Amino acid sequence: TVRFEPQVGATDDFVAMAKSISSTNSSPITYSDVEEYAGRFTFRHEHCILKIARDRIYSMAVHPSPSTILLAGGTKTGELALWDATDAFQSATSMPEDWSPRVFLFAPHGGSMSNLRFNPTRPSWLHTTAYDGASLTMDLEAGGTFTPWFTREAKDAAVTTGFDISADGQLLFHSDTAGILRCTDLR
Repeated sequence: TVRFEPQVGATDDFVAMAKSISSTNSSPITYSDVEEYAGRFTFRHEHCILKIARDRIYSMAVHPSPSTILLAGGTKTGELALWDATDAFQSATSMPEDWSPRVFLFAPHGGSMSNLRFNPTRPSWLHTTAYDGASLTMDLEAGGTFTPWFTREAKDAAVTTGFDISADGQLLFHSDTAGILRCTDLR
């Protein structure tokens, strides 16, 4: 089995991985591309199964890159785990004995991460929401920096439960436990 040995924070490996994704000028995978990519990204061996986080994963997202398989998982305690799974899925043979998965851990939130979404027009942006009330954008190109995209009023005890992004990547729609649906314009 593969050991759980993540790299914590914006390590050199993380920055290199983020730059390789952002330097890809191809468009994201569409449903019409599924058959073409199905043969490339298939379950081939046990290295495709990996513990990437310390705690229960509450949310996940898959990066839209056609050349890199980047999986994101948000945990119960607010950690964000990113797994560059490209090698594990593309290798047709077993991995070398000293193979180590590229897993990166960040701690942007203080509560369960309810939603993760990659921005459709800025794929280096990962938008997150959590039960701590924070709504953040992780910029992979900037070395994994997090900036808020929505701030709750201190008196507001409601937490974000649902979240989605418009096709142009400019509007973020989010709902909360108080029954409110909001739209945040990133422009």
